[in-house]
Formats: sequence, C-alpha cells, structure tokens
Amino acid sequence: MDLHQSTARKLTPGLLARGWRGCASVALVSILAATVAALPIEESGGPVNEASGDSSDEREPDERQTSETSNITPADAGDTAPASAPKPLTPEQMKLQSVLRGDLQPGDALVAIPEAWASRARMYAEPKTVAALDQMRRAAAADGITLTVLSAFRSFTHQRGIWERKWVERENNPAFAEPKARALDILRYSSMPGTSRHHWGTDIDLNSLNNGWFEYGEGKAVYEWLTENAADFGFCQVYSSREDGRRMRGYEPERWHWSYIPTAAPYLDAYEANPQLRPSGFMGAEVAEEIGWLTNYVSGINPDCRMPAMRAEPAPKPWLTQPAIAGALTSEGNVEDRQAMMSTSGQCLPDGWTKASLLTWKENDFALSDKAKAGDYALVLAGCLGDPDPAIRDGIAYEGLTRLLRDGRVNNEGLRELKTRLLKRLAPGAEDPQGFSRPFAALALSEVARTDRIAPWMSAEERLELVEAGAAYLEQVDDYRGFVDGEGWRHGVAHASDLMMQLALNPSLPDGANERMLVAIASKIAPRGGPAYVFDEPHRLARPIIYLTQNGYLDAGQLQSLFNALQDPAPLDSWGEAFKSEAALMRRHNLRAFASDLLISVSQSDNPVFDPIRSGAQGLLAVTG
Repeated sequence: MDLHQSTARKLTPGLLARGWRGCASVALVSILAATVAALPIEESGGPVNEASGDSSDEREPDERQTSETSNITPADAGDTAPASAPKPLTPEQMKLQSVLRGDLQPGDALVAIPEAWASRARMYAEPKTVAALDQMRRAAAADGITLTVLSAFRSFTHQRGIWERKWVERENNPAFAEPKARALDILRYSSMPGTSRHHWGTDIDLNSLNNGWFEYGEGKAVYEWLTENAADFGFCQVYSSREDGRRMRGYEPERWHWSYIPTAAPYLDAYEANPQLRPSGFMGAEVAEEIGWLTNYVSGINPDCRMPAMRAEPAPKPWLTQPAIAGALTSEGNVEDRQAMMSTSGQCLPDGWTKASLLTWKENDFALSDKAKAGDYALVLAGCLGDPDPAIRDGIAYEGLTRLLRDGRVNNEGLRELKTRLLKRLAPGAEDPQGFSRPFAALALSEVARTDRIAPWMSAEERLELVEAGAAYLEQVDDYRGFVDGEGWRHGVAHASDLMMQLALNPSLPDGANERMLVAIASKIAPRGGPAYVFDEPHRLARPIIYLTQNGYLDAGQLQSLFNALQDPAPLDSWGEAFKSEAALMRRHNLRAFASDLLISVSQSDNPVFDPIRSGAQGLLAVTG
C-alpha cells in the first residue's frame, strides 16, 4: 500500500461494512474512528506504569514498576506547555494510545494464555487472539502438530529492555560506531520500543525463535501446517520470506511470528494514519526517522497479512470429526485400503465417547476428577492403541496412557490388568489388520515395565513373561514400516526395542532374561532381507545393549560373541562384495549405523565396562568399511 494513501486513510465503522467482522470490539472500532486521525502523541519518554521485564526476547515481565521517563500531557506541563496545546486526552484516547504504544497492564485489555499452551507462565494476549489461538491449537493437535507459545504481549518497558541491551552490546563494535548502523543491525529481528506488534497483544511467537528449526523434521511439519492452515483461524506470518520479492523492507523473515489479523489490522491502520507516533524514550530513538521506522518497519509486512487478503471470518475446520488420515487418500498407496482404515477410525471408543471429548480431555492434561477410576480410563485408552487415526492412536491413546502411568495414578491391580490386555494384543496371531495394534502394544508395555522399575510390583515370573513376549515379538517383526504420511507411526522394531530398554534398566531382571533379550535384539540389528533403517531403529536397538552392559547383565564374552556374529559377512565371502547387492548394502548400512550409535553413546563415559562395546563397534566399522 502507498504510504500517502495509508496516512490519509481514516479508520471508520465502514470497515465493518466491508466485511471486517471480528477485527476488534465495536466499541474499540468506534474509538479508533473518532480519534485516530488527530490523536496527540507525547514525545517526552516511555509509557507510565509499565510491567518491567528482563532483557531477553523470550521472557515476559514478572514485576511491575514505573517507567523512568513518564508521558507528560499538555495539561500537566504547566508553564512549559505551548499556548495552543491540545486538550488533555480523553480516557478513550488514552486507552488507544496505550494499545498502540504498549502502555498496557496485562489486566487492562489482555487475558492470560494458559500455561499448558506456553513455554512458561504469565503470558498475555488480547481476548480474540487467545480464542482464535485455542481453535488453531486444537486443529493442529488433531493433525499431530503441537503449537507452543514462546512470547506474546510485550510492554514498552520490556521492549525497551531488549532494545537497550542490544544497543549497549554493540557500542564497542567499530562496525556499529554510528547510531544508524547500530539501529539497523538490531532492527533485523527486534523492534524499536513503541513500534512492536507485540505491544498490541495480537502477535505470538511459536515453537522456536530459530528459522532453521522450521526447515527440518518436526519444525518443518509445524511450519508447513501453519502456512497451510493458519489463515483459516485469522493468523498470518507478517515477516515473511523476501525471496518472492513481495516484501522488500523491514525485519528479517521470522517463521515463528504469527499475527491475529482481524484485531491487528485496525491497529496497523491506526499507526499508518498517525506518523506522529514516532518512537521516543530510549537509546537510539534519534535515528528513527532516518531509518524509516514507519515505512520500512511498521508498514513493511507481508502483503498477504493486510486485512482484505484475509478471510473475514475463519472457516470452520472439521477437525473434531474428520480423521487426520483423511488427507492421505491421494498419496501413494492403495486408496481402498486407506478408505477402509478411515471407516474404522474411532470404533475403539465406548458408547458416549467421541474424538472431540478425548481431545478436550487431552487439552486438560488428561485430568481425572475421580482418581480411583484411572485404571478404567487406562483400559479405554489401551483399546485405542490400534486405531487407524494417528490423532487418536498416538496423540491421545498412547500419550494419555503414558501420562496416567508416569503420574502414578493407576494402582497395582490396574497395572496388572493393563499388562494382561496388552500382552494379548502383542501375542502372535493377534488381530492387527492395519499393523498398528501390536507395535503400539509393545510401546505401551514399555511404559508398564517402567512403572515396575520405578516402584516394583511384578513378580519374577511376570517379568520373565514380559521379557519373553517382547523378545518373541521383536524377532517376529516383518512389517518394517516406520512413519507413513497420513497414517503415522507403526515402528515395530523401535517400539519393541523400547520395551527391551525398560527391562534392561530394571535392577531385578530375572535369570536368563539377558540372554533372551540379546538374541532377540541381535536378530533385528541387520535383518537379512530387511530394509535400510531410516527411522532411528539402530539407536533404539543400541540402547538396551548399553543398559544391559551398564547394569552388569552382559559381560565381555557375551558382547564379543555378539560382535563376532555381526562381523560375519556370510553368505557373502567378504564385505567387499556388499557393493554388488542391494540387500547386502542395506545390511551393511544397518550394521554401520548400529556400531556408530554405540560408539556415540559411550563416547562420554570412561567406565571400563563399556570397553568391549568400544572395541567391538570399532571392529565392526573397520570390517564393513
């Protein structure tokens, strides 16, 4: 938008007629319409009664204090006020000024962001932003995406603390000797006090303050979900990439910074219509005009985040009823099989239970009003460990079960019944048409085994039964799928290895269990005809070997026998022939990944008990090199 147009524009109730519903409260829009064009702004210093904050971008204020430099209205200025001074600000004008400049107390116009949504307590945002964020978080969770708030409202004083810390840090750097150069460097990622969108309570930082985190793995999945779905809830990435040439000015791209546009747009209009809102009251404020604080920074946002480009009202998301697997129907694989999987989603739930109720329970941290029924709830969750919807299976059933068990809410009777049902799911020949039930039963049994390690309740016979069941399942795994888009995890090898790890950590492992576990683990380190592991299986297989050794369950002779067997190239005559066969190359890849992970795992320890692992892993790398 042309700057002359933006400064000439007045924010009027006509915005509502253009479909800007939900932008802000009607009262606030009316206030803006009446006052924004001629709002007198003082320049003598920062706002009054700021919440104090430390100098970290990630931390919010903990205490309140009065600003060192107070605003003085003309009515208070006495003899220093010019004869033509405007009238004192009305309460409505003072409120608007407070919003635009960050002179707010959290209780004035903001609400607390629930701690469960955030990286820490005492974060605030304006109410409509919090409500929209709640909807967006729930939708993301249904798709297996976790959104965590790192920063939200920041007052003028807090932003001044950030700015002045960075200003002082650069004072002795010759590259930033000139105030303009110093300001421009800080402005790459930090706003001048009084100009930050965080002052408005409409902008939030999510998950990571590092752009690189959003390029791989979990971060990439989070960013892709946000770019595809955030607009449906009114959020936009205001500081977007400049690669497409559509945003040429202002701050560096920030993949973490998302603004709730229905409320933020009127505030941006207010700023652009009032260039007299120039920054003041902090170190370096004198260069604000020279660096173009309004044109280049306040106005230098992603054009998609201008209100007309956003939807007037967020489109409803069918996240409560549509399985997350639905989006995978057009991806690789048999469409009919995927449709069949969808048709069975949620059938694990008892009458009266819904995916929506489960998601609500999860949002409330799996709280229970009647702790005596925790065992019954655990059994309901266990019944959904084979559900084809990853949001139910992994995001609710497994996560909820883990929470109940790790919090110690299930008594020994309930634990024993849970173990019995999970062992039936894991047993050879147990029904598992879609391949989720058995691997997730193994993973859940690892949590059951952990409870016995923390506070013993099993007999030696029960532990041995668990060892045998887990070892047999690991040996029999022939479904090597790890993660499949739209379907989520199966990961049988890794999940069975997790069960082996929890058992290996138990100081009361029964006689013979160590050898049984070692044989099962060895069978899957480099399975003949198996795939090249790419889903962290070597690491998960290495952990029980490490802990069995650490706890004295494996001696040097047993470890040497393991590495001798792994080094054997048979049926090849030598490892040099591996490069002539895809199957042999996959086996070589798996062996080297396993050996490398073992070496990394013990590299920081000088415990001599690990010497056989060091020598064996090094030998395995040498012969397969």
